[in-house]
Amino acid sequence: MKNKGFLFKLSLLSISLLLTSANAISMTIPQIQAAFPNISATTVESLVTIPSFTMMVFVLLSGFISSKIGSKKTVLIGLILTLIGGVIPVFALNFTTIYFARFIFGAGLGCYNSLAVSLINDFYEGDEKQDLIGYQSAMQSLGSSLATFIAGILAVFNWQYAFSVYFLAIPVMVLFYFVVPETKQVTQNTQKEKQRMNMSTIFYTLLLFTLLSLAMIVFTKVGSLVSEAGMSNSNLLGTALSLMTLAGFISGLLYGKIYKVFKTFTPVVGGVISTLSFLLLAFAPNIYVVSLSVILMGFCQSLFIPYIFGALLSSAHEGSQTLAISVGMVGSNLGSFASPYLIAFIMNLFGRKDASFAILIAGIGFLILTAIFFFDIVRKKERVQPDKVIS
Repeated sequence: MKNKGFLFKLSLLSISLLLTSANAISMTIPQIQAAFPNISATTVESLVTIPSFTMMVFVLLSGFISSKIGSKKTVLIGLILTLIGGVIPVFALNFTTIYFARFIFGAGLGCYNSLAVSLINDFYEGDEKQDLIGYQSAMQSLGSSLATFIAGILAVFNWQYAFSVYFLAIPVMVLFYFVVPETKQVTQNTQKEKQRMNMSTIFYTLLLFTLLSLAMIVFTKVGSLVSEAGMSNSNLLGTALSLMTLAGFISGLLYGKIYKVFKTFTPVVGGVISTLSFLLLAFAPNIYVVSLSVILMGFCQSLFIPYIFGALLSSAHEGSQTLAISVGMVGSNLGSFASPYLIAFIMNLFGRKDASFAILIAGIGFLILTAIFFFDIVRKKERVQPDKVIS
């Protein structure tokens, strides 16, 4: 069944709204610390990152689960767990309950994280598929911004109310349940052969790991950069980071059109601009240049992610698309988690502690990453060319 209607596309894309919303409650951390003074600050802060651990585990399990019960049921179970784990802290009376709830929340997201992309592959193809993969990335950015905005308003009244933002899972669940059908393709493929990885899946997963490791340096070091440089109007940094997310949303919406222009060289274009942006940020003289740099980075990141996931889908073994996306998701989550440790290791090697050096390293990393994309694309074109000549 291939339904091209707007409501169907909206229902398919809506499940991505909460995928990157784990940090929506980050502004409540000081209030939670005040509410539970006997809990260490590190443990309280981990409420933001805990979901990524169970998310990685269930991302790997989602392919097996969906092969047994179907993609639609897997998504719905994931949304139910997301809802339960998300809103339990609204009513919880002790920290242990809140802590455990965040594990459940991450497990829910992990159940359908990879399916948010692979379902697009099940129902669409060609340029329309590329458009929707871009929209899926945009929907994550939109959901993150929306959840953070709503949680911020609710937290003014009470920090526990901020977790009410995860009630957004209810309309998403209802829409998906009534509009999106089960995919017969999943059952047929899994009966024929087991899901398996190939070298392309490993290659693109490593690219995702590297990409996210480098991209996260913006969030971990830009505040220090502004502080170390003693820049005036530093309060504008928060606005700049919000605009960065908005730029990612716009880029995701335009991805299909951008891809039609640059084709497979889309990540190379994004890589060149990202490299220049990181170098510009490393030597930024004021907050306005910092703002321009991070906004450009936000725009370019949404050119990489849809391309890589599209490549994972197209290069995976038949019937193994969900596994390929799952492994890619694990790579991206691990990259985000490992980023501060990797950059700290590199900086220690050079005996440097300044944020500008860390950002410079990220710029060099993006240059190398861009070169890898370029040679991979050229290699693919050379491999396809002989077939065109023979035919």
